[in-house]
Amino acid sequence: MELTDIQKLAVFQAAMKVIGAEVKTGDPSNLRGRVDNELVSEFGENGTDRRRITIGGKNVGTLTVTMTEPKEVREVGIENYKEFIKWLTETEDGTDLLWTFVCSREVTPLLRCIEDVLVVDGIVPDGCVVRTHNEPARVKGTVLRGCKPRDIADALGDSLPDVIASAIALPEGK
Repeated sequence: MELTDIQKLAVFQAAMKVIGAEVKTGDPSNLRGRVDNELVSEFGENGTDRRRITIGGKNVGTLTVTMTEPKEVREVGIENYKEFIKWLTETEDGTDLLWTFVCSREVTPLLRCIEDVLVVDGIVPDGCVVRTHNEPARVKGTVLRGCKPRDIADALGDSLPDVIASAIALPEGK
């Protein structure tokens, strides 16, 4: 069947909707989510952090686990509420903090406000303590590289049309 440009547009748009839903990140129930979860599980079990993707013996891409950087985290905790309340209500720094907290357009927890406004300047309120701990690197997600259309088409060869057709075929009622 020969298609006009507008008909091709409709077909490509429909294919993009179906395929896009399957490759979208952040959805554990779609194809990408299932593959990502499998690799992340392998990483946790045996340290496998990447998978080479081969089709018909040809390397067409890789899926790799991405990690956050380890970092030092600083948190403020209140150890003595009476001392903290006294500091908050009877010192200039405390009343400034209280004013900032009350007038904030955001609903920010008071401890976060202390971290943002005072600890950055080296002021630790009476009754409070600053604790630091190291947060190790953790899995952030995955990244898919390669998968160039020409490489995939060459690897699939004559089966390309059937694979594409099955990729965009929907179950009854969808």
